[in-house]
Amino acid sequence: MHSLQTLFLLATAASAVPLWFSEQSSCDISSASMPSGAILPPPSGTLYHVALGVGSQNYTCSSIGSEPTSVGAVATLYNVSCMAGNEPSILSSLPSLAVSLSGSSLSTLALMGAEQKSGSHYFLDKTTPYFNLDSAGHQYGEAAMHKAASADAPDNTYSVPWLQLQGSEQFKEVYRVNTKGGMPEQYCAEVGNVEVPYSAEYWIYV
Repeated sequence: MHSLQTLFLLATAASAVPLWFSEQSSCDISSASMPSGAILPPPSGTLYHVALGVGSQNYTCSSIGSEPTSVGAVATLYNVSCMAGNEPSILSSLPSLAVSLSGSSLSTLALMGAEQKSGSHYFLDKTTPYFNLDSAGHQYGEAAMHKAASADAPDNTYSVPWLQLQGSEQFKEVYRVNTKGGMPEQYCAEVGNVEVPYSAEYWIYV
């Protein structure tokens, strides 16, 4: 059973999909401001795209009682550039909403609008995050990145840190901010792989 707050946010976001989940060129994001709850170095590039990532942080457990080892993440990225420019307060609520809906009968894709997918985020190896924003319908770019700075999530010890990522390809910087979820239990209860649902905003600069 979803809380009244969750249902309200779902209805609000779903009703606004045609406006906020729009094509890359349809909104002015020059005045959009990235969340500033954690201390990270400021961006040096120009804001290009804002995406909502919904997926899992992935870990492996080598033995019972050991600490989980991060092996990367996988996420679908949704275009929220218009929301970042026009309704940042609504955008700030979406990572929590996406995590709360994980595994429920309500489809996260139905909330986001699958036709407005920016692309995907995954890892080439344990330390190289990759962002692929190209598809048959659009060419937003792609790049391998590396971690340049990290800061603890300001509001929740169960959320993965905020990050500044840097690259040398089509994207100069990618910031992972407003993270929700993604942290494993401190010690492994069994041997094997662990997928922990998470969501975050990704602010991409060129």
